[in-house]
Amino acid sequence: MKLKLASCLLTSLCLTFSVHNCLADEADPFSGLDEAITEIKQASHSKNSIIQKFSDNLTLRVKSRGYYRFEKPNRSFTDDDQQHKHGGMRMILDSNAGTDSWNMGLNIWAEYGSKESLYSGLSEFFQDDSHHRRYLEVNELYFTYYLDNIDITVGKKEINKGLAVLPLTSPLQRYGRWDLVEPTRPRRLGTWQTTIDYTKENYSFSFSILPVFPEPKLPVNNSIWLGEHDSFPDSSILVSTTPEFSSTLSSFSQFIGLDTQQVLDFLNSLVNNNTSPINSFSVSEEQPDEKLDEFGFYADYKTSLAGLDLMFSAYHGPSVYPVLETQLIGDFLKIIKQNPIVNNFSTGFSITRKNVELHGEGLVSFSEGRKDDSYLNYIGGVIVNLDTVAQRMHLNSFTASLEYAGEVEIREQSHDNYLISSKDTRLWDDDFILSTNTGINDAWNISTLHISPLSGDGLFNRMEITWQINEKLKWNIGGEIFDGNNDKYFGIWRENDRIITGFDFIF
Repeated sequence: MKLKLASCLLTSLCLTFSVHNCLADEADPFSGLDEAITEIKQASHSKNSIIQKFSDNLTLRVKSRGYYRFEKPNRSFTDDDQQHKHGGMRMILDSNAGTDSWNMGLNIWAEYGSKESLYSGLSEFFQDDSHHRRYLEVNELYFTYYLDNIDITVGKKEINKGLAVLPLTSPLQRYGRWDLVEPTRPRRLGTWQTTIDYTKENYSFSFSILPVFPEPKLPVNNSIWLGEHDSFPDSSILVSTTPEFSSTLSSFSQFIGLDTQQVLDFLNSLVNNNTSPINSFSVSEEQPDEKLDEFGFYADYKTSLAGLDLMFSAYHGPSVYPVLETQLIGDFLKIIKQNPIVNNFSTGFSITRKNVELHGEGLVSFSEGRKDDSYLNYIGGVIVNLDTVAQRMHLNSFTASLEYAGEVEIREQSHDNYLISSKDTRLWDDDFILSTNTGINDAWNISTLHISPLSGDGLFNRMEITWQINEKLKWNIGGEIFDGNNDKYFGIWRENDRIITGFDFIF
């Protein structure tokens, strides 16, 4: 209706203008009418063509999943986590449209499942600090303008960097936003950004401004992915005098790996050494403000030399890993979780020779004001393609990868009032990652994943079988097994062994 109304108004305007000019020149009053109508039709056709392109490029996927946990759920979990069986469905819509000079992209999904504690509300436009998945999520909405060698992107779009086999093990992947509600099944989320990409011959340069902190979406409170929730000793002075302290602090301390005993020891020392008693306290999260001095700034440079792919990057902005700050004001104690400003510098390489690929990444992080540790995080590995050997065994293909991820601490946290660094939060500080993928034939595929620390304390195993029923429908079934001590991320999941199955359908 609006398009028709606009067309009518434009037609009237053009007609009036043409008649006026023609009468003024004493010429045929209708000489310009045909040209005006032609222009209107072309404009209308142009608009319809963009809509048509969105329709032509539309991809609709439906993913269904069912889960079965073997262990008896613990009483401290959420009500729906006390059930052995769960299921869910997600419908994903993806499309784009544009011309030779610009493009607009869109990715949205709607989802729901039997585990009701996972879902709440609709997509937030900018900052989303909820741990819940949304019934409707606008994951990507961006506009890209193309120049000769430059692309300018503005909006919400996924960030995909790094060379490691598993995205989350890559030090370079930490700048985008992630959904870690199910940590073993992470989802990449769109990140608000303004990005300039320059590409020429065998090198490229990229610069991004990230105005909204990409807060990861962590498991909801009392989730099975947070382990046990009774880890605060009853003998603690603060816990015994203020019972709500335990549940309040645990609401954000469990998953991010805080050593709760260390927290309590420090707080108890404050109570014992303070001349006046602590009569009240607060526990809060302080997210980076949407101000220029707390924006994220990222730049990278990529090139290829004699078959060697190289990447260098730098970042200034809030760290993805939080720390705890305490403020003691008289008899009032404030405990604040915050993301300190860091300066990161990283490099990566990849080289392929015949059927072998070698790759590695390294990242050095320096915390401003020493509010957190400074450290080196790295990963290196090899990917081997053995298709020739597999075909001799009447298989289609076989690929295996082996990686090691580690960390070296450069300088410890050293700042007044900062209680705990991100040391226990940071993942992949001593882990072997082994993965395989076997193509049985055109329809059947088997993949495996094994992760374990070099110390041998903990493990994660996954095996998944996929059946490509036809070009649009796929079925898969797999299992996950965990083990380890209760203070490690695999250990706190040791009661989460489960079977997962589902269908993926593409329209």
